Amino acid sequence: MLETRRFDVVLSETDLPDGNAYRLISALRGSPASLFFCLAVEDSYWWLPAVTQGRECLGVPALRPAEFAEVLEETIFELTGAAVTSRPLRSQMQPKAD
Repeated sequence: MLETRRFDVVLSETDLPDGNAYRLISALRGSPASLFFCLAVEDSYWWLPAVTQGRECLGVPALRPAEFAEVLEETIFELTGAAVTSRPLRSQMQPKAD
């Protein structure tokens, strides 16, 4: 579906019926899309940023639901051109060096 349609934001589980969702990263790398994986943790979810506006960012800290809501809101504002901000967006963070 990603080959025939354009998406701005893709939300996915890490395990999909047809295989591993991590191959979505290569499908969206270089596109204007952002990709987030959800990972079930106890009675909640963590959200793993994987691609931000076409740039792979897997490895940045996982987001709890409230943090993810903030990042998703920022992403939507960026897409609509409604937000102008001088502070760095959480979604633009770089992975921590090991």
